[in-house]
Amino acid sequence: MRPAAAVSAVFFTHALLVAACVSRISSLKHGLGLSDAQLGLALLAGPLCSVAAMFAAGQLVKRIGGGRALRRTVPLMCAAAPLPGLADSLWSLALFLGIWGGVEGIVGVAMNAHAVDVESATAKPIMSRLHGFWSLGALAGGVAGTVAGYAGQPVALQGAELGLAAFAGFVVLAPRPVATKARPVDSGGRPAGTVLVLLGVVAFCSNLAEGSAQTWSSVFFTDTAGAPRDLAGLGLAVYAVSMFTSRLFIDRVLGRFGTVRTVRALMVLAGLGFLPALLVPHPVTAIAGLMAVGLGFSPVIPAALRASSKIPGIAPGPALATVSGLTWGAMMCGPPLVGGLAAVSGVGVALGLVVAFAIVVVACFAYALRLGAVEALRGPQGR
Repeated sequence: MRPAAAVSAVFFTHALLVAACVSRISSLKHGLGLSDAQLGLALLAGPLCSVAAMFAAGQLVKRIGGGRALRRTVPLMCAAAPLPGLADSLWSLALFLGIWGGVEGIVGVAMNAHAVDVESATAKPIMSRLHGFWSLGALAGGVAGTVAGYAGQPVALQGAELGLAAFAGFVVLAPRPVATKARPVDSGGRPAGTVLVLLGVVAFCSNLAEGSAQTWSSVFFTDTAGAPRDLAGLGLAVYAVSMFTSRLFIDRVLGRFGTVRTVRALMVLAGLGFLPALLVPHPVTAIAGLMAVGLGFSPVIPAALRASSKIPGIAPGPALATVSGLTWGAMMCGPPLVGGLAAVSGVGVALGLVVAFAIVVVACFAYALRLGAVEALRGPQGR
């Protein structure tokens, strides 16, 4: 199988297992008789361990490369898939979610590192498309978990079945290491650490907006825009589909018009598209606004990961781990931040402030995406 297809399968599988687990959180809560506060405490273990593991993964990738790291860690993720369903108490749930989060965090760094290698070897921009496959896998995992929950299937059994299927697929489609050539790049006279910090800021703010929109879209759609509560999921669906569709095709746009120019144009689109939803709350303007946010932020995280792996003087593994860790940190910070602001100003204003802040920061520091990148194709991609 071609390297791009193999790594696409890994992105899909990673998201499938993660989303299938997340979709059964309610079952775990009620099965263990946990309160909302207790569940929140247990859930915190996952992302915390994931962020910590990402930095360890950076060193692993630095030593053996992304392809070899995937071959060692994806089987561990498949084996760990049933763990959350085996919990019999609050603390065992926190422990198992921590292990699960750590393993999937390591795989996340390794698959992005291997994606960068494949992109460099094939001289074709594919990072956004790969993240589109991740979105597709998340959708498939959510559906699988929902169906399993409706059928009353135990969470552990669901995890075991999906883990076994994922492992069987990985044995057939396992990515192989690819040869890459290091190419120097002019960082504009800026220290490599400064470029990495700027990329981290871009990634953090982008995921701050993404996580906030994803978590609060249904509440915004009903409570602010006035949509019927039976249609609450439509807001999230529109946002997710727009981001997924954009990621499948945005690499071609980046290749023609350049990363910086495209990102700044999409930030304008996100701002102008979301503003009417705030000024004139209505289901129609809300749908258009959430669609604009999904389209606008779709290429930012893939571009930041690509650029971070190309900074001269910094090994790709640790650089990817740093940016990946910051994206997870933003995912943890965004939803609570909107909740706190919403208590004072309402959901619409709170979500608007967070998205607006992210748009301004990403637009201002978009040039970092160019400074950190070695363009695989000659032409205007870095403009």
